[in-house]
Amino acid sequence: MSPEQHNLIKKLVGRNEIGPLEDGYQYYWPNGGGAISASQLREIADELDRRNAEWDKQVKGELQS
Repeated sequence: MSPEQHNLIKKLVGRNEIGPLEDGYQYYWPNGGGAISASQLREIADELDRRNAEWDKQVKGELQS
């Protein structure tokens, strides 16, 4: 992760814009206004994939049982 990507994710976490729903997965919850570029949205999506990977593995494993 580049320093710019790290800073973006750090900001989002600091503003409580990344968090779980009832299903246990992490989501992006944008607060307020502003513009977000396509590349930043991809960075956010990649971060959510990283954060959700272990949980997703567990859920899929339990569903296959």
